[in-house]
Amino acid sequence: MRMSKGRGVTAGVLLLLLAAAAAIQAREQIVARVNKTKLTLEEFNGAISPGGRSPRGTMTTEFKQMMLDRWIDSELLYQEAVRRKIHRSEEVKKQMDDLKRRVKEMERSVVLQAFTQGEMEEIKQPTDEEVKKHYEDNMDKFNIPERVMLSLIMVKTEDEAQAAIKRLKDGEDFAAVASEISTEPSTKRRGGNMGNVDRARLGRFGPEVSAAAFALKSGAISDPIVSSTGSVYVLKPGEKTPAVQKTFEQASQQARSFLLMESQKAHYDALLSGLREKAKIEKHPELLKAKDEAGER
Repeated sequence: MRMSKGRGVTAGVLLLLLAAAAAIQAREQIVARVNKTKLTLEEFNGAISPGGRSPRGTMTTEFKQMMLDRWIDSELLYQEAVRRKIHRSEEVKKQMDDLKRRVKEMERSVVLQAFTQGEMEEIKQPTDEEVKKHYEDNMDKFNIPERVMLSLIMVKTEDEAQAAIKRLKDGEDFAAVASEISTEPSTKRRGGNMGNVDRARLGRFGPEVSAAAFALKSGAISDPIVSSTGSVYVLKPGEKTPAVQKTFEQASQQARSFLLMESQKAHYDALLSGLREKAKIEKHPELLKAKDEAGER
């Protein structure tokens, strides 16, 4: 037999009332008491399954009884600590002050996150037409840069580099020499192998290294390269991959993300500008000087 719409609504309301009654009952039912301190069923359930979910699935009665005994033991120890005035010790006060500070910082972080999320939802997403136009107007920014398979040895002096080159020309394996003498920590354990790299990744070694890596023929051993960073390098480039222009399909997400970030920045710049105009702000940058700077005066 089908339930009428009116009966269905009545049944739904009844279920909500029963659930509310159960929640009230849980708040009022006392599952344990230690001296004057009581533990309600609601507090107990919240403690053993934060958020209403149990990491253990359906908890057995035995497990709940064990957790209840643990709470009783913990409360007994806490009450004894308070009786001995441990909570008034300087160490505990210091820890409590630190805890309050961290809670305040967490509260600030949660509020800011919620506010930021709300503001983000107000920002209009770029349209497909805007994304397409940005891609077409900035095609030079949407490419896969040229790359080269590269191995390198880094040493301190040109003499050390010349000695390494002689060993390589005498037939020693590049990886073996690099593992032995290179001082570049991230590649030394890989026999000097940097993998497939572009100019941006080589930037940390100095422009001289980046230029030589792409100028040398594949398989050639370079002369000593004195870098502006102060180190000396020996390079061995491998296969080179030319730069490739990304299609719109490949670059669309990157273009969309860029436009969205630009919109977000403009939104927050305008928001902060308005807030600064309305706020009374006072700052004292002179108090931020380092001790050594302050001592010079």
